[in-house]
Amino acid sequence: MKRILLLLLVVFTVLSCERYDERVLPIVGIYQGQVVGVTRPFKFSISAKYGDNLLIDAPMDGDIWDVVTLDINNKNDERMSVRIPFQYLEDGVTIKGEGFYTNGTLQLDYSISVDGQRRNFKLVGEQW
Repeated sequence: MKRILLLLLVVFTVLSCERYDERVLPIVGIYQGQVVGVTRPFKFSISAKYGDNLLIDAPMDGDIWDVVTLDINNKNDERMSVRIPFQYLEDGVTIKGEGFYTNGTLQLDYSISVDGQRRNFKLVGEQW
């Protein structure tokens, strides 16, 4: 019984140490950006979720603010790949896309589908 408890303690300690991936933390912050061709410049934020996943809080369609999960890849490169996995924003509204982050600049190319009608957007921002 003592061995099982010791093993569980070690496992929980190891798992709790990796809450955030430190290689993606430079992306976290406040950005000045715009949805190209749709909005004037605005400020939006990116925060850490867990591991290499981040949250972006921005008007993804240029009007309605949403919180969307981002998945970061190529974390050891100067240019990191950013993926917006398929996710529901609300009933009948989905988002999916990809982009990149390099030297304080973020670009996301994504599609928002509303009841099956898809619109493409591009969000460009610079860390503020």
